[in-house]
Amino acid sequence: MLINQESERYISGKQLTASKMEDHTVMHTLLNIIVKQAFRETSLRQIGKQPRFFDVSKAIDVEGSGLQACPGFRASAFNYTSGLTIVLDNINKFISNKTCLERIHEIQHDQQNGVIKDAVSRLLHEF
Repeated sequence: MLINQESERYISGKQLTASKMEDHTVMHTLLNIIVKQAFRETSLRQIGKQPRFFDVSKAIDVEGSGLQACPGFRASAFNYTSGLTIVLDNINKFISNKTCLERIHEIQHDQQNGVIKDAVSRLLHEF
């Protein structure tokens, strides 16, 4: 693996198992950067700060909930006793179909109609 001209380093499996633990941290970070960059070069979209990427075009509406489920992936490098491993997980992200303003109007409407007060009083009576 060639990093750049200023810092060339070739890495094989034998070198990883024979290297010191401090070197694993560098490789761990490097692999995470490579994986994140590879995801960015796809049609997947990163949502949030964490390196989690979702296919928004394949979102599925969850009936009656105002939510969409977007399929996606997350990947990271981990240190194990056998060496460094890249783990790739399938994940889903639930995204609201409503804007914040629409949700605020819903809450105001529910408060005016006493829906929230009734729900709170029923909850308090259970305790």
